[in-house]
Amino acid sequence: MKQIANNVWCVTQGLKLLGVNFGCRMTIIRLSDGSLWIHSPVRLNMDLQKELEDMGPVKYIIAPNSFHHLFARGFQDAFPQAKFYCVSNLPKKRPDLESPLILDPANNFSWQKEIPFELLEGSKTYEEAIFFHSESQSLIVTDLVFHFQNERTFYEKLFFLLVGVPTNTLVSSRLVKTLMRNRSAAREVLQKVLNWDFQRIILAHGEIKEKDAKTSLRQALKYVVK
Repeated sequence: MKQIANNVWCVTQGLKLLGVNFGCRMTIIRLSDGSLWIHSPVRLNMDLQKELEDMGPVKYIIAPNSFHHLFARGFQDAFPQAKFYCVSNLPKKRPDLESPLILDPANNFSWQKEIPFELLEGSKTYEEAIFFHSESQSLIVTDLVFHFQNERTFYEKLFFLLVGVPTNTLVSSRLVKTLMRNRSAAREVLQKVLNWDFQRIILAHGEIKEKDAKTSLRQALKYVVK
């Protein structure tokens, strides 16, 4: 576990798909009441569970898009008192995930004053909630953009190039661009995201973007936001 900012930590683990290590990152935010808000759970083991329990009560678990749900059930089992939030198309895909609360900014969840969010509904297949932690000026995204560095095998670099994710660049993949069918609605949501006062982007895949975060994101999203 690595502390990123005041009251913000991340856990990064390996995650291989098609022989390529995409990696995955979970973000942990301690709220003003001392409880923990968990974004995009990773694989839970006894050591990690103990670390989290020592930090405070896990009160909220977030599955932020249609794809980041693999380890959510493990967190529900370990922290049965926590509320679980997800995008609208996940309960049908994962009926084993208990008591889902659907992510919708209009619902005014108790944690939204500290972590507002916008819901990007690119298509029926792709939904992603994008979060902003105002205290640390951190934007938290899942698959909207990637930011892989050069320390990759030749095969991985070739694979990422083929899917439209060159290394050392903050960029949206070809898959996300393809799934972003409702461009006008996406443009409205992403413009709101770009209006937030963030200085850092915490990504689920790739390196955290600490420098020129907003300029880099605007460049990455120019296929939607003009």
